[in-house]
Amino acid sequence: PHLKVPVSFFLDERINKYDEIIYIYIYMYLIYMYLNCFSTEYYSEEGKTFKLHIVGKIKQQLNADPTLCQGYPSSFGLTDFTRRATEVALGKSSQAIMENRVLGVQTTGFTAAVRLGAELLRHWYNVGAAWCGPVYLSAPCDDSLTGIFQAAGIEDIRKYCYWDDKRRAVCLEKLLEDLRGAPERSVVVLSASSHYPTGADLSRNQWAMISQLIMVANVYIYVPKQKAK
Repeated sequence: PHLKVPVSFFLDERINKYDEIIYIYIYMYLIYMYLNCFSTEYYSEEGKTFKLHIVGKIKQQLNADPTLCQGYPSSFGLTDFTRRATEVALGKSSQAIMENRVLGVQTTGFTAAVRLGAELLRHWYNVGAAWCGPVYLSAPCDDSLTGIFQAAGIEDIRKYCYWDDKRRAVCLEKLLEDLRGAPERSVVVLSASSHYPTGADLSRNQWAMISQLIMVANVYIYVPKQKAK
């Protein structure tokens, strides 16, 4: 599912659909996904890896394009990409963007992004004092998340109910109940999409209900976007 957007992008025949920076990023993203096809998650029943034709085609185009800049981006990533990413996340008309109060940082992947966010929370969430939690993670969740927050110095890790095995669906009632019991200034990690390991994402209505609760509970929502596994 994480290939659907970039593949659709390249199949789109409109002329002015991207500038050079975004074009390069999508190229590199597809090559990254190609390299990931060598993990066991992408083996066929015959034990062979899937080789995507479109990725090979893009690699040929990259090698033949003399206009691509081979220099390194800044430590914050590709400027145009981070600017556009924040606009997608917050909306172009966001007051924070218009007042130049938003900073976007491009990381090497999901784990690096979560760790960077954890460090930011640890040192800046509670100004004047070192904040050490609690952080609420979904049950179940990616096993690496607990270690990432603990490595950043946040030891108070708790869980909130996310998945109902019997109903095979998100357990919204218990999720809301757990969040109501969270102490003030807690951080709640909610998956933006491709929730791992359940694959069950929150609906628009469920997000609205959670948002209403958050507004009165004085807790902070941390929403990482994880690639599908």
